[in-house]
Amino acid sequence: MWTQENRKSAQITAVVNGWPHAVQDIERAVYSALNLADRVLILLPDLLSPYGVEDFEGVPAEVARLPFWGSFASLRNELMGLVGTPWVFFLDGGEEFTVMDRADVFQALGSDNLQAFCMTVQTSDPEEEVRLFPVSPVVRFGGRIWPQIEGSLMEFGYPVSSLSARISRRGGTSESLADATRRLRASVADVGRAALEDWRVPLVQATLDWGERRFEDARERLAAMSGSAPEEALPLLEGLTASAWLAEGHYEAAYQAVNSALERTPSRADLWSLGGRALTALGRHSEASNYFQRATRAEEIPLPYLEPGYATFGARLRRSQADIRSGNVSGGLARLFALLQEHPRYRSAWQAVLAHLGPTPPDEVFTTMAAVVPPSQIRQFFKTVTYPTKEEQRIRDWLKNH
Repeated sequence: MWTQENRKSAQITAVVNGWPHAVQDIERAVYSALNLADRVLILLPDLLSPYGVEDFEGVPAEVARLPFWGSFASLRNELMGLVGTPWVFFLDGGEEFTVMDRADVFQALGSDNLQAFCMTVQTSDPEEEVRLFPVSPVVRFGGRIWPQIEGSLMEFGYPVSSLSARISRRGGTSESLADATRRLRASVADVGRAALEDWRVPLVQATLDWGERRFEDARERLAAMSGSAPEEALPLLEGLTASAWLAEGHYEAAYQAVNSALERTPSRADLWSLGGRALTALGRHSEASNYFQRATRAEEIPLPYLEPGYATFGARLRRSQADIRSGNVSGGLARLFALLQEHPRYRSAWQAVLAHLGPTPPDEVFTTMAAVVPPSQIRQFFKTVTYPTKEEQRIRDWLKNH
C-alpha cells in the first residue's frame, strides 16, 4: 500500500518542461507530479520562455531557467546535474500524471534491479515513452535537437519496463518532430526580431542548422558572426564550426579549426575530443590517442554539438581504440579493461574488445575477459544485452551452455 513513507523513500525528482506551455498548464503539471515526486523542478529555456521565478511564486516547485543553445538534449543534461535524487521523472507542461497509478510506480521502484520505466501517454494515438529512470552520470540525453534517453539506457545496460501508469496530455494530439522543429525555428526567429542585438540568436540558429545536418548553412552563419562575436560567444562558435566540418567529412578542416581554437583556449575538453576524432578519421591514431587523453584531463560540460561522455568514458574508449590501431595493443586493451571494470555494462567497450578478438573461439574470449572482469559481470552483460550483434550473440549462445 502506498503511504507517505513510501513517497519519502522513493526519492523522485519530477522535471516539468515549461516551454512552450502557459503558466496555468505548467502549474497543473507540477501539482500532478507531486502525487509521485518529492521535489519538482520547472525547466525553462531562457531564450524561448518569457517566464521566470516570479511567475511561479506560491507554486511548490523550484524554477531552473537555463541557457538555451539550440538543443533540448544538452539543456536537459545540464539540468540533470541539479536533480540530486536517485530517480527522475519527466513531464511536459501540457501533461498530468494520473494519480491513481502512483501505487504501481512505487511498487516497481521497490525492485533491486535498476531499470527505466515507460508510461502510456494518452493522446489520440497513445504511445509508450520512457519517463522515469535512475539518475546516473552515464545516463544522459542524446539527440541533436530533441532529447532521447533510450540510447543511453541501452548503451549502459539499463532494462526498460512498461508500467501500467498513464500520463494524460491536454489537446490529445502528438506533434511530429518536423513540425516541432519548424515551430522552434519560428520562435527563435521571433526572438531575433525582438532583440536584433542578441548575438545568441544567430548562434542558436546555427546550432539548429547543425542539428538538421545543414552544415554549410551552419558554417555560413558562424562565419558571418566570427568578426563581431563577443568573447563569450567564441567557445560555442569555434566548437560548432569544427563539429560542422567533422560531420560533413572535412577532417583536415576540422583538425585545423580545432588547433586554431586551442591556441586561444587550450583547456577545452570539447576541442581535444573533436581533434581526436578528426585525427582518427585521418588515420593518425597515435596523435588521436594524445588528443583523447588531453580531453579526459579537462572538464566536461553539456554542449549541443557533442554527446555526453566526450571527456569521460567516451574519450577513454576512443583513446583505447586509437592505441590499438596505432600498434599499442597491450596498452589499448589494458585501458579497455580498466574502463569495463569501472563501467561493467558499457556496451561499446565490450564491442571494442570483441572487435579486437575477432574470430577467437568463445572459450578463449571468455578466458581473456575473465582475467580482468569478474565472470559474473561478463555473464550478466551478455544475458541482458538488447538487440545483440552477431558477435555478441555468438558469445551469448556459448555462455548458455557453459
